[in-house]
Amino acid sequence: EFFQCDFDIAGTYATMVPDSEVLKVLVEILSDLALGEFEITLNLYEHNDWSAVCGLNTWSLVLLLSMIDVI
Repeated sequence: EFFQCDFDIAGTYATMVPDSEVLKVLVEILSDLALGEFEITLNLYEHNDWSAVCGLNTWSLVLLLSMIDVI
């Protein structure tokens, strides 16, 4: 099965603070569920050089990957 959960972080923060908050919430949820050990794997689009392969600028690539994620 596939489950998805969304939440928003509002306000202005230093770089990567909201990202770390997302990971903190994820760890808290998975720990509270007591399902056993777990591993979190990150895939950061901006660190992949797919834009050179696809011929798209970074913003267009992020938009495309976001649209694919919805499918």
